[in-house]
Amino acid sequence: MQLAGGSSARLVAVAAIAAAVAAATALVRQEPRVSVAEAPHGSGSGSSLAPSLCPPGSLPDNGVCIPVPPPERAASHATSSERIPRRPDRPPEYARYALPVERVASIAELGDGEGADGGVHPSGIALRSDPGAPVAAIGLDGQEGPAQIAYEGRIWGPTVVTLHTVREHGVTDRYAVALGGLGNLRPLAEGEVVSPGAELGKTGASELIVETRLLRPGIDVRPLSAAALLSDASSVPTDPRNVLVLKP
Repeated sequence: MQLAGGSSARLVAVAAIAAAVAAATALVRQEPRVSVAEAPHGSGSGSSLAPSLCPPGSLPDNGVCIPVPPPERAASHATSSERIPRRPDRPPEYARYALPVERVASIAELGDGEGADGGVHPSGIALRSDPGAPVAAIGLDGQEGPAQIAYEGRIWGPTVVTLHTVREHGVTDRYAVALGGLGNLRPLAEGEVVSPGAELGKTGASELIVETRLLRPGIDVRPLSAAALLSDASSVPTDPRNVLVLKP
């Protein structure tokens, strides 16, 4: 049976439209493709892992997604671990240095940490002495002029903080020395000048804490509280043997 010329043309057109619809449907249903960066020539297959395929907070490393710590956590860790250790040219024995008390039964080095109340924690040394022994202001090696009182009050028990200017090898630095755990303090005014050997108070039943800190360049200590002055943002803990005066 033969179709008329008009009917044949209509069938061809319908077939073409149907084919086009089928092709479009296939494209719509096709699974989306993920673009992966190609590995450099000669590299292992693991290096082809693209950063976009790793979850947030991680980066690719040899084909494995490695967690990356948040920037604020990394910065906090770097700051808390910043300490100036004893210089090799300084004797390790504390008995060779002039300390704020004459008779010392024991000396313990204080580790890093945080106070029980989340406040400032000392990182220097703790001296065990007889209660009621005089506590004297100390001078630092290379110190220029007398020290000044920066704070008197309670941090680690009764505490006094003095500021010192030290010049060594043509460089001038400023240090804060904190003496805490005293039994009592002599009345001292902020800005008062104290010479090495001047009595600041007396020891109590607890250990005497001695902490020495190098002030960061450009720090203005005048508006700072004692906690801010002794924080890592304003000063860096240094091994006391780096700055204590050696005995004759």
